Amino acid sequence: MESYIVLILIILTSATVVISIMYLSKNFYFICPKCNQRLKIPAKKLLITAHVFDEYNLRCPFCGEKNYMKQIKEK
Repeated sequence: MESYIVLILIILTSATVVISIMYLSKNFYFICPKCNQRLKIPAKKLLITAHVFDEYNLRCPFCGEKNYMKQIKEK
């Protein structure tokens, strides 16, 4: 019985993470600190990218800079 509860909690947690990442990729963008280009990042990449709070360690496809980039909400 306890293993079912653990399994359900794992499934719910995983679903919450996936939904959050999908929301983030659709409603936020990132700004490169070097070239100031605006970036939209796919959900799969955000899922595996290291981050601290609202900053993600990303590589800019325009200038190649790899740095922590702050997420910014679209209007």
